[in-house]
This record gives sequence, C-alpha cells and structure tokens, in this order.
Amino acid sequence: MEPHVVESMEELLEAFGIEPNEEVQEQLMVFLTALRLFDERNRVYRNVWETYGALSNLLRSATKVDRAMEIWWHDQGDNGNPLLHKDNLDDAFDALNYLVFFIRCVRAGNITGSTRARPMAPEESERLTMAYNELLDGR
Repeated sequence: MEPHVVESMEELLEAFGIEPNEEVQEQLMVFLTALRLFDERNRVYRNVWETYGALSNLLRSATKVDRAMEIWWHDQGDNGNPLLHKDNLDDAFDALNYLVFFIRCVRAGNITGSTRARPMAPEESERLTMAYNELLDGR
C-alpha cells in the first residue's frame, strides 16, 4: 500500500479495509497513544531497540507486563482484594511498543540483535532462555 494523506480516522480505517465503528476507533486510539510515546522516546533513543533484536524486545515486553501485573493486580488493599489502579498505564503502553519492536525485528530477521547487551540478572537470563526455547519449539 502506497502512503497517502488521509483526512479522517474513518478514511484511514477504510483504507485498510476496517469498518470504522466505535470499538475499532477506541482500539486505534490506544495504539496511537503508544505510537505517540514511541515517537517522543525515539527522538532520544534513536531506534536503539533494533540493536537488541527480537528476543530481547520480547523479554522487555514480558517485563513490562510483569510490572503492570504488580501494580494493577497484585497490589493488595486492606481487605486483601487487588487494587485495580486506573491512573498509570505507562508499563502497558511500553509493553505494546516492545511487542511492536519484537514483530518488526522478526520481520527483518533480526532475532538476536547486532550488539552485545549489557550483562543480565540471572532471572532475566533464565527468562530469555525460556522464551528462546519456546520460540524454537513453535517452529
């Protein structure tokens, strides 16, 4: 598909063969928020995610999901019930962006990255090894 300027969200969705209903538009707004955060941060980091490759970005997305679970689900109130916070979604948006980085790296054939990553904590190394083995098992 060749890039062109669209006049509205509806036109953008229709260009991709998607019916522009309210649910789809709300979903798109979440993706656009993540895209805005990516744009802001990428001005500083300049595509550093590419150097780490698909597996590292997959691991980073899992770490962001774990953090979101700690904040949103496992944080217990006085009565022992989870406190489902509604005010901080940064980790969730970061997880979305790391999953996009993972997909982009896989599509580019960049599985392990081009530079050596900093030393990992033992639990990060174990998690990466497990993720890598799961990818191999899925082939």
